Amino acid sequence: MSFAQTLARLLIEGPASLFYHLFMGLALEGLGWMALEIARRAPGNRMARRLTLAAGLGLLGRIPLFGAAFAE
Repeated sequence: MSFAQTLARLLIEGPASLFYHLFMGLALEGLGWMALEIARRAPGNRMARRLTLAAGLGLLGRIPLFGAAFAE
């Protein structure tokens, strides 16, 4: 099986995949850092604060899923 096929299979498998959870966690972390930077540069930007909160809550919600994926 080629690398591209393996990568596609890992991305498509969904919540049972450890790779999926790690990828989503890193994406949420990047989103949070970008939103924090926007909020720092423009303190009155309410959208950046909401985006930061959403990314943080998304990461907190993923913690039990990370644990379950690592336990497999």
